[in-house]
Amino acid sequence: MVECWVDINGQPADRAYLYANPRNINLGSNIEAGITYQGKDYLFSSLEGGRLNLLWESVGGCPEGDTCGWKKERNTLTYSIFFAKKSHPTENQEGTLTVQPSWRAFQIEGRKGVRPDKSYNLTLSDLRRFKYLPCASTVSISPSTIDFGPIGTTGAKAGATIEEAPFTITEERSCDAVYGVSGNLQPLNATLSSDAKILIPTDNDSVGITILDAGDQTVIPFKREFVLSPKSSFRSNSREFLARLTWMDDKPKLGRFNAGATLNIYYR
Repeated sequence: MVECWVDINGQPADRAYLYANPRNINLGSNIEAGITYQGKDYLFSSLEGGRLNLLWESVGGCPEGDTCGWKKERNTLTYSIFFAKKSHPTENQEGTLTVQPSWRAFQIEGRKGVRPDKSYNLTLSDLRRFKYLPCASTVSISPSTIDFGPIGTTGAKAGATIEEAPFTITEERSCDAVYGVSGNLQPLNATLSSDAKILIPTDNDSVGITILDAGDQTVIPFKREFVLSPKSSFRSNSREFLARLTWMDDKPKLGRFNAGATLNIYYR
């Protein structure tokens, strides 16, 4: 939980912004950082003005002569920091990816900018542990396209399962290094239910598609990170899933539909 308030007398209401790299320290030419917030990835280098509007409620101001801090807004901040390699791959690379031992990733402040160390911030350490690893992972999905086939509309009922189709995501790596691979699914030609668990085709909103783990039947939410390959040294890893087609409405719409998802991959 993060508490926000205006702490300077005479200042009006304000909003909270996440300021990336507030100390303006360059990580070097090899890697750059970003943040995953509300299911979306933001590279810090692409943020307009170097900041991200957290879209929280406005925080009440602190009039002259008043005691600042009693008008607080409480918000839950859920995020993850990621690093992306920005230099092109070349042969025989070795050594660390950055010379910075630690790095202030972000600080939350008002619209006027950052006051160093005055508010909530995050500092990352041990960055010199990022090293070149002569290895690559190739991820494949089989089948890459799922066709549920003809669907009968008799007895359609919201929430009822129409059809299920299995598919497998496989990760093959070129070395014995120990690391894990995770991913998240971003909707394509579709919208999401309010809980981000159902993919709803834009051309037919009377049906929805849910992705489940084939083993324990747990739902894999969209726009949230999930484990593809646990941390290991195995060169071949796979995980089986189910695509479940369900009715979203008691009155189905006739016609074809098409929806998909983009799989983003992260090394862990």
